[in-house]
Amino acid sequence: MKHIEIVQPCITLLYDLPTLTFPDPFELAGRISAVEGSPHAENIQVDISVNQGDKLMAELHFDDHTVRLVGGNLKIPEEIVQQAIDSTHWTGAVKTALKRHQSQIVLTYAGSSNPLEKMIALYKTAHALQNEHLLGILNEPAWTSHPVKDTLDAQRIRSYRESIPFILWFGYIKIPQDQENFWLMTRGHHVFGLPDLVSLCQPGVNPAEVMNNFFNVFYYLRQSGAQVSPGDTLEISSSAVPMRLAELPQLPEFSDFKLELNQVLLLEKINRSEANKDSI
Repeated sequence: MKHIEIVQPCITLLYDLPTLTFPDPFELAGRISAVEGSPHAENIQVDISVNQGDKLMAELHFDDHTVRLVGGNLKIPEEIVQQAIDSTHWTGAVKTALKRHQSQIVLTYAGSSNPLEKMIALYKTAHALQNEHLLGILNEPAWTSHPVKDTLDAQRIRSYRESIPFILWFGYIKIPQDQENFWLMTRGHHVFGLPDLVSLCQPGVNPAEVMNNFFNVFYYLRQSGAQVSPGDTLEISSSAVPMRLAELPQLPEFSDFKLELNQVLLLEKINRSEANKDSI
């Protein structure tokens, strides 16, 4: 399988006012350093090039991270709303609230670090930019979004190192095949240099079990560093049902998603007799 390039992640903060309130640089630095309990806000550099209320351009430097900020009183395009808000598992009330946004700040990671720390750096920055007008966070590359709740609390952000928040950082898209069957597909694994996964959910199949398989395969590939290709089989544990990775079927239901086929693999259960002797 062609190597999947690790891309720089970005998230978009959605606010319910048409004007942006940007903290004082020293206050902003203090909020970022406080996430790790550090008193050294002076080690955080805040470079602001535009701060006009309806426009914002800035760049933050802390530790080995660089985060670029671009904001404005703009609405998210309807196509992205449908893809990253309407398709999520959140309730209608949450989706309605997110779509009420009047302005946005896009946070793009531009430094060099491991993928997990890149995402944590973005969430530290979001923590520093949080106020009562922040409605939620949209992750366009992962086709997902989420309300604020406690996701930007300092302790919660630190916990992401021990337990990746799959439901926040990755999208899980239902794609109908017919009236009884649908595909479940992940979006956003590319940030970690891993393929996205898709499985067919038929009557009697529990989607929660399918998602658990996605989580297990993600963790296994990330921790082992294994390079996978179509045809590889996996047994995550000795008691697990073996699974096989295959090329994404070229089906009409996938045609509207503009997928890079080499970055999405089909994950399917198989009989133990079908497992390769050298299963990864």
